[in-house]
Amino acid sequence: MHDLDLYRWMDRFRRDGLTTSLRMELRDCLTPRVSLREPFRWTAQEEDVDDSERLKGLVDWEIVLSTEHVHSAFEDRRASPNWVEVLPNLLGDLSGLLRDALDLMRELGGADDKSDMSYLHQPSIGEHPQNKDFRDWTILVELTRDAWLAQVDANPEQARLAAESWWLTPYPLFKRLAFFAAAQGSIINPQVALNWLLTDEGWWLWSIESEREAMRLLVALAVRLEPSGFARLEAAILQGPPRKMFKDEIEPQRWTELSERETWLRLAKISSTGAQLGSVAHDVLVNLST
Repeated sequence: MHDLDLYRWMDRFRRDGLTTSLRMELRDCLTPRVSLREPFRWTAQEEDVDDSERLKGLVDWEIVLSTEHVHSAFEDRRASPNWVEVLPNLLGDLSGLLRDALDLMRELGGADDKSDMSYLHQPSIGEHPQNKDFRDWTILVELTRDAWLAQVDANPEQARLAAESWWLTPYPLFKRLAFFAAAQGSIINPQVALNWLLTDEGWWLWSIESEREAMRLLVALAVRLEPSGFARLEAAILQGPPRKMFKDEIEPQRWTELSERETWLRLAKISSTGAQLGSVAHDVLVNLST
């Protein structure tokens, strides 16, 4: 049952500011929970069904928060100077609550180190019309982002440490947050951001789970990298996505089409910034475009 009133919390915050008790109460309001209900369909056959699918056949679940209507409750507050001023003090709490939500998803078979499907629920870390706010828990993404941006102004070094901790946290959603941070100004060293993109055979450069933020980071890095770093990025893109990221049964022709389109898209993004591609990358882009 939802027995925590976020609107009442907002009234007290306007009156008293962010006291310790109010900070703890906000954390209670935004604590992720699991909501269970009867599944819409029953799967009769149990053979060749993994544990997560079997669980979904027994009971349907979703991640909710301890209070409801959080997006509307924060809609007016997020532009308030008083709220922006206290956001840096909440960055650790908000990041921790977001991690709790994903850990709950993992226990229920809905997330792992390489997939959490967050890009479907929150297509963009930055503000974007595609973010529809259908899930209450996605407010944690927006508040964490806002708190980090406020921390950039208040204490850039703490903001850098927070972004680096996101990168070390499991789940694509935290990789997306790290990429978002790296694309904002000069808080994250371009070489560090490039290493993030190229780690594990460039998994997060190519993964659909991090595509939006990876593309934004590519655009930001294209004009900031030293020549040696730019050459590394070009070489990684020309290699194409790792074959292990795709199903084994894909036909060779279809695999070639997928690989070439993904390569073209990233080269085109870099070229759109005005950055000068090397001769090989330029020729590949021209041929693929044709």
